[in-house]
Amino acid sequence: MASTASYISREYRCSCGKLLFRGILFKSRVDIKCLRCGHVQTLIGLTPIPVSDGCIFVSDKDGIIVEVTGNVRRLYGCHPDDIVGKHVSGFCANRSIAEDDREAALRCGDKRYLRLDLEHLDMSGDPLSVSVSYHAINQNMQKLVVRIINPALVQDDQHVPLCDFVCEVSERGDVLYVCSRSERCLGFRPIEIVGKNIASFYPMRGIDRKLRQFEILARKAASWRLPEYQLRRKDGTVVCCRAYCLPNIDEYGYLLGYRMLNWAGHTGNAPDKE
Repeated sequence: MASTASYISREYRCSCGKLLFRGILFKSRVDIKCLRCGHVQTLIGLTPIPVSDGCIFVSDKDGIIVEVTGNVRRLYGCHPDDIVGKHVSGFCANRSIAEDDREAALRCGDKRYLRLDLEHLDMSGDPLSVSVSYHAINQNMQKLVVRIINPALVQDDQHVPLCDFVCEVSERGDVLYVCSRSERCLGFRPIEIVGKNIASFYPMRGIDRKLRQFEILARKAASWRLPEYQLRRKDGTVVCCRAYCLPNIDEYGYLLGYRMLNWAGHTGNAPDKE
């Protein structure tokens, strides 16, 4: 549940002042009963992304790694002390990936998390496919970026082979993750999509109505289907899609957003603007 990393550890206290927990809460939230007053306090954690199989890089605003914890030796083949002080771009396979990493770190400030599938290099220079979850925090008046790094799965889940691309959205429609296959359907690279609202990719006609429909459905916290909707492609055309949306529920039953399984249909010209 927690790490001992000094840069981002914090104290959680009850309203009566008693210390409930000190460390880093990486679960989405947890309820703790105060032993002094008996009040049950809900503590909001850093992320719904599990970290048991991965590791954590904490960097400053310039990208210098200041703290490392987790299974670093298994992933990167080195001791954490070999990583602290290095720039995160040094672990990216090329300059383009390093730029994507930097852009995601800049965008994650007001989001629960952002996630990208990237190609890293281990300490031997061998390629390493990873899934990186980005979180921005302020600690002691210093802006820090937490990267939770897990080994990338060949197949994200059993549903992926059945659809054209997968994305994760918040209940407000903010795109938190999109798989690389979205580029084949939409022409946009994942970094051009994550952090933006899904409405940014709707054709202009009826955009307000469509966004209201999405928000109404998202409040249900249940699975729902979009029988047909349109997304704008990078070349200005539109593609007709259908989607099945699965609620992303944490272990305490709270809605974190939705996982959208998307099927792309025919492509046509963009409708006139209203």
